[in-house]
Amino acid sequence: MLEGIQNTALIEYVRGELARKQEDRLSQRYRVRGKQRFYLNCKINFGDVWQDDCFKDDMAYWKGKVSAPDDVEPKAGGKVLRFYLRTAADFAAFGKAMQGDLAEVELI
Repeated sequence: MLEGIQNTALIEYVRGELARKQEDRLSQRYRVRGKQRFYLNCKINFGDVWQDDCFKDDMAYWKGKVSAPDDVEPKAGGKVLRFYLRTAADFAAFGKAMQGDLAEVELI
């Protein structure tokens, strides 16, 4: 399933998620308050994350978490954010956010 992926941090993250019984697919989905809000799509060299809906200071939050803060971009008139995960630290920060920091965040 991970054939062709060249980013070892991405491979390790997805393997860990699959071991935690996250959805068995390259596109991982994450829930906030019971609704799917985050989508991680595996690309050859990075993870491509889309965040549906916003939360207070979300751009600043993600810019402070990822290694390429300039890549955090609003889409769809500001209702969606997109950013990339490239490093092991990026994936660790994303995983921590999904498992705790943002699990119950108030969406706008």
